[in-house]
Amino acid sequence: MQKNNIRQQPNPIDFRRYRRLACSSGRGSLLLGLLVLWSIVSAGCGTTRFTNTARSATEQLLISDAIDRAVDQIDVSPLAGYSVYIDTKPLARMTDATYLSSTLRQKLLANGCILKEKASDATLVVEARAGAIGTDNNNLVYGIPAVNVPTGLLAASGGMAPVPSIPEVPFIKKTKQRGVVKLALFAYDSKTSRAFWQSGASPVLSKTTDLWIFGAGPFQWGSIYDEAQFAGTDIPVPLYRDSSDPGTGGKLSVTEPVVFHDPDAPALLEVHEREKILQASHTEKVTPKKAAIGVRH
Repeated sequence: MQKNNIRQQPNPIDFRRYRRLACSSGRGSLLLGLLVLWSIVSAGCGTTRFTNTARSATEQLLISDAIDRAVDQIDVSPLAGYSVYIDTKPLARMTDATYLSSTLRQKLLANGCILKEKASDATLVVEARAGAIGTDNNNLVYGIPAVNVPTGLLAASGGMAPVPSIPEVPFIKKTKQRGVVKLALFAYDSKTSRAFWQSGASPVLSKTTDLWIFGAGPFQWGSIYDEAQFAGTDIPVPLYRDSSDPGTGGKLSVTEPVVFHDPDAPALLEVHEREKILQASHTEKVTPKKAAIGVRH
């Protein structure tokens, strides 16, 4: 048998195929590298810095609300139409004295008084004083209070093994905070220093309550909130009304938005005319005394 001595030729190399594979592999590596780089950059974490004021917002709201209520309940209608200088020096060392002074000025202006910057230019001097401007609070817990470890147990353990204290386990926890303002005004004649009017004084309260029930809370309500709240969010409560509001007796409140008359309006013109009459009558009371002295000479 004759053998076929046929040499098999190797398959030719397809360089175009290898070039396509190399190109596709390069694109894949590039995409993979970009994906890894993006994941590294986007995997970072950010932090937000939170700060609080030295006095809490709740404390400031309680005091300012109590100031508004205390000023609102004062009837300054006897001073309407008079030029007034308000003396706030007795308030200088009180908490939030600037806010109280500004609220008093607003109250007098809104009720027809004409404010003067100097006592010598005014018919009346109104002096303001405050017996109290501050806050306090109390806590009530229904549950197991926190218990400290007795010193006898620490001594028995030789101070080596720590004896854990019992933490507070409240079922219901209530915290009440109130702002208190006691304010009084009185007025006297700037020329004769005779008493003209006084407001009287009584403490006015502004309050808030925080309640936790089995750890859920706080539920918040009080005079500084328009609605009851849960953890800072308003929740509608049927028939909720703050019963501590003393009201203003139908008078203009310092917390209500009001548009006053134009300077040329009749109501204010009457006030100016009344002021002129008062100043004229005050001058007439002084003039006869000078004339009488001249007669003696």
